[in-house]
Amino acid sequence: NHLFKAKELTFFRLASLHNLHYYLELARKMREAILNNSFTQFKRNFYHLRGK
Repeated sequence: NHLFKAKELTFFRLASLHNLHYYLELARKMREAILNNSFTQFKRNFYHLRGK
């Protein structure tokens, strides 16, 4: 929160790393679901957990 409010460059680097980790992990889980023929269930759970 402080880094964001102070517009520290460290915040932007950490936010980018966080986002990369999130999307790489999401892609890994999606790939696993596709290979296991369970992507429909994965998608259902994904949206359910995010309230959509």
